[in-house]
Amino acid sequence: MRYYGYEEFVKDIKELAKRVGECDAIVAIARGGLTPAHMLAEALDVRDLYTIGSRSYKDRQKVGKPILSQVPKIDAKKVVVVDDIVDSGETMREVMAALSSQNPEVHFVSAALFYKPSACYHPDIWLQKADEWIEFFWTKDVNDTDDRQLR
Repeated sequence: MRYYGYEEFVKDIKELAKRVGECDAIVAIARGGLTPAHMLAEALDVRDLYTIGSRSYKDRQKVGKPILSQVPKIDAKKVVVVDDIVDSGETMREVMAALSSQNPEVHFVSAALFYKPSACYHPDIWLQKADEWIEFFWTKDVNDTDDRQLR
């Protein structure tokens, strides 16, 4: 298990922004892609930020084919689709297909902080290979608290 902290995340977002370059809009795959997509939008000064819902895990267990919701209609030329990790690749593959089907005139680029080489979908842009479970600070730090009144 590997902890992915805030300082490394900020460094990676800056690198991701360089690799992405200019784009018209960003789509976050909820939930894991929300934090990276928001920060990437800030780094690139992109105001058009969309979300698409996807469920394929419960805790650490895969629960089958991703179930997508809220597939946005987008009026843009180049759109970056962001997730925290491309693990099996099924989510990114299904999201890219749904977005392309809903928005045939848009050029979509997939991006992730982490990528597992065994995935069935290879993202266009990725920063780090993953060979173990990644504990992202935006999940772990919020859940590692003795203040259980938040729940």
